[in-house]
Amino acid sequence: MFNAPWKDAREMLGNLLASLTGMRCGEIQALRLQDLESDRTQMYWSWNILDKMKPTKHKEARTVEVNCPELMVWGSYRSFHRELI
Repeated sequence: MFNAPWKDAREMLGNLLASLTGMRCGEIQALRLQDLESDRTQMYWSWNILDKMKPTKHKEARTVEVNCPELMVWGSYRSFHRELI
């Protein structure tokens, strides 16, 4: 699935994060670059079309481990991020 070409790199990254971490859709949509670390991400926010940015479901920040650290390497993330903007 992830070897096939994607029309939108953001969709691929979102689906990859969801499959590797179990993150909710709104959590992925609310991610900011400063929330990403080398092997984990910090979840502070969620996002939906009605409320926009809001605190997470339990109103507490949480750490989500990423089982694919090479995805989170800053150098490759920066080059990947250029495709997103």
